[in-house]
Amino acid sequence: MVRVVGRTIEWTTEVTEFEQGRRLMSRSVESPISFGLDIRYEDANGGTKVTWHQESETYGGFFGKLADPLVTRMYVKDVRSNLEKLKELVEAQ
Repeated sequence: MVRVVGRTIEWTTEVTEFEQGRRLMSRSVESPISFGLDIRYEDANGGTKVTWHQESETYGGFFGKLADPLVTRMYVKDVRSNLEKLKELVEAQ
């Protein structure tokens, strides 16, 4: 579940590839919008660099072409914020 642009979206994903400590790939199997994720982890200056690549379908049609760039920018902002909070949550444990 995630909140995007003020809307809660629930989904189910399937892990399609996994390399311990290096990479996780998954794809949606139940979701209002189909998507795939490729998350990679690398050692970086005493920490971990996380690279997050997501591909998803567009809304399509005239309004989709107008809305997609806006939704993408807002989603990127949400993901960055969530990742920053994740670091705080993990370190608090």
